[in-house]
Amino acid sequence: MMLGPITIVFTVPYGAVIVKVMMGQNIFNMGWFIFVLIGLLIMSGWILGITTASFLICYGQKIDTLVWATGWLPTPFCSIYYPVETLPYWMQAVSKFLPMTYAFEAMRIVHNTGVIPYDYVALSFAMNVVYLLTAIAFFMFMFKKSKEQGLSTQ
Repeated sequence: MMLGPITIVFTVPYGAVIVKVMMGQNIFNMGWFIFVLIGLLIMSGWILGITTASFLICYGQKIDTLVWATGWLPTPFCSIYYPVETLPYWMQAVSKFLPMTYAFEAMRIVHNTGVIPYDYVALSFAMNVVYLLTAIAFFMFMFKKSKEQGLSTQ
C-alpha cells in the first residue's frame, strides 16, 4: 500500500512532462489540490487491490485473469477520458457508485474553471472510506474461508 504513493512521486512528474510536451497541458496548474485528488485515487486503488487480493487468497490462480483485469474494469465508467455526461445512461448509473468518478470529475472542473468542487471531494472520500472498510472486512472473511478450506497454513 505504501509502494503506490512512492511510485507516484516518481511517475507523476515524468507523466506531467510528457503531457506538457505532447498536449500543452500543465497538470500542476491545479496547485496543491492535485495532491488531494491523487490521494483519493490512491485510496480507490487500495480498494481494488484489497478486493482482488481477497479473491486471490481464496481461489488462487484460477482467477488470475480477473486479478489482472480488475484495475482496468472501472476505467470506462469513471470519467478518466471524457465527462460522465457523454456516457450512455446505464454507464452513468454505474459511474455514480465509483469514487474515482468524483475525483476525475473534480479534476476536470478545477482544470476547466479553477473552482474546487468540495462536494465531489467529500463524496469521493466518503465512498472511499466506506468501500475501503468493506474491502478490509471482505478480505478478513475470505482469509478465514481460505483457512477453513485448508488453503492457508497460518
